[in-house]
Amino acid sequence: MAPDPGPPDALLCPLDGYIMQRVTVDGVGVDKCGGCHALWFDALELEKVLAAPGAVAALEPDPSPRAPNGAPASPKCPRCAALLIRTRDLRQRHVHLLSCTVCGGVLLDAGEFTDLSHFSLLERVRAYFSLG
Repeated sequence: MAPDPGPPDALLCPLDGYIMQRVTVDGVGVDKCGGCHALWFDALELEKVLAAPGAVAALEPDPSPRAPNGAPASPKCPRCAALLIRTRDLRQRHVHLLSCTVCGGVLLDAGEFTDLSHFSLLERVRAYFSLG
């Protein structure tokens, strides 16, 4: 028997195939995986949500996310099915993202959003002097 695809507009997590639930943060809809708690941001949503007060608390992963079982080597965009590419955040090089070059969406693993929302002293100095 095939898994339940959920509502017609529901996205499936590219990492584990679970249905992603819509979470609204400051008027922006973010999709959160019900299994591994990865977050999907459509184009330009990540910056808006990072600036929103209380966003970290709203999107923080649950205490025990389920680890993706054998994540696909080449995950596909849940919006347009293009291959996602692995990139690093320009301001925080230790944070890895999966990005869609077609629609501009971004996938973050559980906890990476929280990490992105906090800058260390070294990251602030680099940003100030543009040492990147």
